[in-house]
Amino acid sequence: MKVSVVVTLRNEARNLPALLDSLRVQAGPFEVVLVESYSDDGTWQVCKQAADDWPDVVRALRHGGMRGEGRNFGVSQASSEWVAFTDGDGIVGPRWLDGLRSASDRAPVVAGRTVVMGLRLF
Repeated sequence: MKVSVVVTLRNEARNLPALLDSLRVQAGPFEVVLVESYSDDGTWQVCKQAADDWPDVVRALRHGGMRGEGRNFGVSQASSEWVAFTDGDGIVGPRWLDGLRSASDRAPVVAGRTVVMGLRLF
């Protein structure tokens, strides 16, 4: 099952490479939809470079507005039935998409946990 990973971004140039590295090890098929909101720190350049380096997977898009508007825009541009969200300042575990796919066999909506600095939040 293909998954579209939607990432909304504003001023995440420093953090985005780590997220992209964590997505590169995911099992496919998947796409990454980067929705950048007119950052002033070089985030758009990082997005464009990722799309150039990984053209079959990453799409870099620009959309102004709040984070929720960016997510909605990203979903409207996604090519998959299933959509996953993460933030530009995060990294995902190596089997993140496998876990979502596995759980999707049992439920129409799947949510994961968030860990910050080793603390499980939910």
